[in-house]
Amino acid sequence: MQLSSAITVPRPEQNVLISTIRSKRRLMPILCIKSYLFETAPKTCITVENDLEAVLNALQEAIYPRGNSTT
Repeated sequence: MQLSSAITVPRPEQNVLISTIRSKRRLMPILCIKSYLFETAPKTCITVENDLEAVLNALQEAIYPRGNSTT
């Protein structure tokens, strides 16, 4: 299931937004949802397909990174 189309933020504005978030909340994960298959995203964010299951999996990975026990 694809997520609904949202407003795409231009690359320069993405970089400013990510930089601002990183300066305020260094450990907060940032997900960049790709709007098409071969789109790239800044290296400082977690790239995820435009699919509900992929987004949920990325959120779970960001909250509970592999190697860390959740129990």
